[in-house]
Amino acid sequence: MTDWSAYFHLPEGTVPSDSVRVVHAARPDDYVQDEEHVRLDGDAWLIETRESGFFQRLFHKGRSVQLFDVEDPGCTRCLLVYRATMKTEALQGHAYLEMWCRMAGGGKFFSRGLTKQAEGTMDWVEYETPFFLREGDCPELVELNVVVEGAGKVWVRDVELLAVDLGDEAYGAIEKVCYGRADERPESGATPHEPGLLG
Repeated sequence: MTDWSAYFHLPEGTVPSDSVRVVHAARPDDYVQDEEHVRLDGDAWLIETRESGFFQRLFHKGRSVQLFDVEDPGCTRCLLVYRATMKTEALQGHAYLEMWCRMAGGGKFFSRGLTKQAEGTMDWVEYETPFFLREGDCPELVELNVVVEGAGKVWVRDVELLAVDLGDEAYGAIEKVCYGRADERPESGATPHEPGLLG
């Protein structure tokens, strides 16, 4: 069972494996948005951070490092999943995935993989964070980031943006987790996400 299917408490087999498609798979020659803090190191991207400032340490505020932009992914009524593998060396805080979706109708909303984070010195582990798109929610830009707290090194590879096409059962189950009862949900397209809902 994948992390996101466990997150939404979906029974095994609710989402067939052939319903998952790759929207974008990062390549070594892809343009990195934050060239100041990211460099290519072999088959991975290396993020190296120095000691945080006093207020960042005090409030445990991490640095959001922007890796890649995916323009017009052409997705709606599905689950977007940002997946990557990371390893760390002497990381004083934590590192986790962060995805921002800028909607065609306005508004920018995020999902953060706070339930599974890298820390200290760890070998390669796969991480992911999901973002639920309702019918009519059409992102025009998706940002794939890594948030790093504290000083240390973080390597990132196998960066993918996936779209999981949802049948009625899975769609309804995930919609209930995100929005609650039907009479409490906003109109489609009005408020695609409360910020941090999937964090």
